[in-house]
Amino acid sequence: KKKSINWVLGTGSSSLSTTDSLITDISYSSTGKKTLTVITTDDNGCTDTASRSIEILSNPTANITISDTQICLNAGQITLQSNAKFSSGTSNHSYAWGFGNGAVVSPSSMYTAVNSKVSYSTIGRKRITLQILENTGCGYWDTAYVNILDYPRSTISVNQSRQCLNNQSFDYKSNVTWVSKTTNGSYSWNFASNASKTSSSASSESGITY
Repeated sequence: KKKSINWVLGTGSSSLSTTDSLITDISYSSTGKKTLTVITTDDNGCTDTASRSIEILSNPTANITISDTQICLNAGQITLQSNAKFSSGTSNHSYAWGFGNGAVVSPSSMYTAVNSKVSYSTIGRKRITLQILENTGCGYWDTAYVNILDYPRSTISVNQSRQCLNNQSFDYKSNVTWVSKTTNGSYSWNFASNASKTSSSASSESGITY
């Protein structure tokens, strides 16, 4: 009779049994304690059985949510929520955020906060990552993306910035540098509450008095 080795690896294993003397890269689809058993038989038909227990631990989970997935460069900070869930009975949870190129992070504690905030100094698609760990050593990665858009630059020109009360007529013009590929740009003026015209959506206005 030939020598043989028979492994029984437990419920949820990627391979329930094998006759190899060395087994590697075994994984499990379920958590909990698993009993591994190996039965060896020599060429005389004599056998021996050995068993050992292992435990498959639960992984924490996270799901990044972003206050705005598309935001203008000058619009301020983005708020990020981790939505992390940890296994019961675990402690010393840690968070590690990554924000991509051009990130402005203040205070620095935002890199390790449960929920975080970030703004950007450059435009483009940014990759945001979060790694969470619990004291068992089990962890989880999540990734999200935000698109940072450029914004139009504008200045105001006026015919004369200082005019007499009894002889005034202000002419205003918006000097705009639009972002490339911009269509349907709009204007919104606010001339103050005591102006002859308080608001406008035109690119320029003339004859405003106070």
